[in-house]
Amino acid sequence: MIIKRFYNERIESLCTRLLYFMNTIDSYCIVAGVLSFLAMSWINGKEINFPFFIALSIAIYLCFKISDFYPAYLFFTPLFLFFFYKLPTFNILLTLNLLGINIMAFVIIQTLFMGIPDAIIARDSTIPIRKIYNSFFTIAPTTVSFLMSVYFSSLISFTLYYNPNPFIDPWQLGLWMSLLGAAFITRMLRPKNFISLDSRPSITKSQVNRVILLNIDGCRLDRFQEAKLPFLSSLEKESSYFPRGLQTVYRALTNPAFASILTGTIPQVHGILDNNLGGYIKVEAIPDLVETILYGSMHVKHFSKTHWKTKIVSLPTHSIYRTDDIVFDMLKKDLLNSNGTRLFIADLSEVDFLGHAYGSESYQYLQALQRTDTRIADFFSWIETHGLLKDAVVIICSDHGIIRIDHSYLLFKAEKFVPCIVVGKGIKKDNTLVFEASIMDIAPTISYLLGIRYPDHCRGHVLLEVLDENESNVNSSPHCREGLSITNG
Repeated sequence: MIIKRFYNERIESLCTRLLYFMNTIDSYCIVAGVLSFLAMSWINGKEINFPFFIALSIAIYLCFKISDFYPAYLFFTPLFLFFFYKLPTFNILLTLNLLGINIMAFVIIQTLFMGIPDAIIARDSTIPIRKIYNSFFTIAPTTVSFLMSVYFSSLISFTLYYNPNPFIDPWQLGLWMSLLGAAFITRMLRPKNFISLDSRPSITKSQVNRVILLNIDGCRLDRFQEAKLPFLSSLEKESSYFPRGLQTVYRALTNPAFASILTGTIPQVHGILDNNLGGYIKVEAIPDLVETILYGSMHVKHFSKTHWKTKIVSLPTHSIYRTDDIVFDMLKKDLLNSNGTRLFIADLSEVDFLGHAYGSESYQYLQALQRTDTRIADFFSWIETHGLLKDAVVIICSDHGIIRIDHSYLLFKAEKFVPCIVVGKGIKKDNTLVFEASIMDIAPTISYLLGIRYPDHCRGHVLLEVLDENESNVNSSPHCREGLSITNG
């Protein structure tokens, strides 16, 4: 009742932005690292040379940005520690105290900006403790990962406290050379984005009047298949589907991945690299070319352009267990009163949220998949009753997977592969597709189905293989099914 009284969309948007700022490692590590350094300096009465402090902060942060905070950077830790040990002011006890302060900062920040908000949304007071526990087993560029968060913030506070000057002696120069060199090597070790080779035939007509995209946020392919969901499993007999799934993009976070679904290109091109402030879609996307409505929780508004039509459901107000039901209610209403809208995109949040709260290996995650299956079954019954599938295609997919309680680095198949089912007018039934494909193939496929031009930076493969009658021989060429890997730039 209190939440409903004081919450509105603008406040929720600001709060969500703040939570993402404190959750994303790029911003978290500088906040926690600087605060830990200032706390230790205050305790020990250490004087701070602020111009040098600012220069050091920028330098170490640039090293981390070059490395993209990728976990391979951690393997260079023995080299860093060797050079720290050689510094004339190095003190092992002081270093351990700095580490302890960073651990405290992690627990406080994660509890305040992740644990408590998630507990409110899930109506479960045990979630903060669960998240702290699971954070020890999670590798991700967020405060959901104890190792990554504490490592990078501690390295910042160590550097600021010992303030190594590369112009004083070879050991201090060596420290900076190792930090920078490791950053460039780590950058080269990052995952490469898989992109299907271009196969975009000329568009002469529309195949259907409407496309409905149901995105099961955070749905990992292996758990989706293990769940043996009654409706979606049976739907495969009426659809074209990918038993090996589609590949997501790096970084595999919701906003970058969803933007890749909408634009058909990689995050380095469309401009959204994480869920944090500052990212926006810089290129054309499907909703720029056809009347579209997007539904979901607040992050849908954040990755959408300001002129797109979005309908947002408040997670704190309604709880995670009601949000997807409300999304489907809004979608049904608009389908009956579309007024020219041809593309409907619904982001279903419960699976992703409970994966973050309890872990994607948990019983709660499995239950969320089962409830989502029931909701989609009810939705299909409704659209068939109203005859809406006669001139429409429904695409059921996901933006990314999840391992433990987070995702992004693509270290595990659970993060990398997501389900995809296509059903509706003109779609082959019981059609198993086993070639490699990407979530970026969804955008050109939607363009082809709706008879609109492809977005200007769209790449990849129109999934003609899902259609009953292919009007192009492009799918018969082997190279169209192999794809390629593109570095992240």
